[in-house]
Amino acid sequence: MKLNGWDHALKVTATGEGLVGHAGAILLRKAADVTGLTSLLSGALEEKGKSPLLDRGTVLVLTAAAIALGATSMSDVALLRHLAPLMGSGPGGLRWIARRVKPSRRHKKNLTAHERKTGWKYSITCTNIPDAGMPQVPGSHHPQFIDAVYRDHATVETDGVRTAKAMGLRNLPSKSWQVNAGWVIAANIAADLTAWTRLLGHHDDEELRKAEPDTLRYRVWHLPARLAAHARQRTVALSPDWPWMGAFITCWNRLRGLTAPA
Repeated sequence: MKLNGWDHALKVTATGEGLVGHAGAILLRKAADVTGLTSLLSGALEEKGKSPLLDRGTVLVLTAAAIALGATSMSDVALLRHLAPLMGSGPGGLRWIARRVKPSRRHKKNLTAHERKTGWKYSITCTNIPDAGMPQVPGSHHPQFIDAVYRDHATVETDGVRTAKAMGLRNLPSKSWQVNAGWVIAANIAADLTAWTRLLGHHDDEELRKAEPDTLRYRVWHLPARLAAHARQRTVALSPDWPWMGAFITCWNRLRGLTAPA
């Protein structure tokens, strides 16, 4: 007896119109707007006498949203290479301290190619503690003091580090310092944008208000939808059968109800 499989009479085409993938991007973009992030970035990145084709703040927010949605490489966010000139340089007064140790057995499988070649495991700390140290803190100018302070503080930032890695910082996408600097900025904005979207839109949802990025992507952000335009209005239509459809709409309505800072 011949059985009809699940794919019987199933046809796949590329002729669909008005389809939207990763509909959760609108939640992230809206959160950036209502918290004032987009306007603040636009003002900070504005250069007098220049009129770029695209607003720099908006482009950076969209790049951050793409990373929040799961972009991990330059092929995912191809636009970033063209944005490298606008990233500018980092703040002054910073020191970089490199620490090297012989890798333990549990570290050996995660070593970089350079670390495997040299036989050392490296960690880098960036600090704004001045060369003379902190006032009234004896010994705070020593690299050993700074290294101990930051390694101890890292134990309270486990969640933040895990989120940062999930937001594109597990690996840097380019050999270019300038491109990687832009990526790090966008990835950190993505982490903040994710946190504010959760807190503003899902604060009373026991499962989503503290959800990890991968959970948010699976349940809310990667939700497909259909975009329809009628009578000068656009409508994003979601599947009524999606288990977290209500959470998506609740989040959107809450973000829409907020007033962006003047």
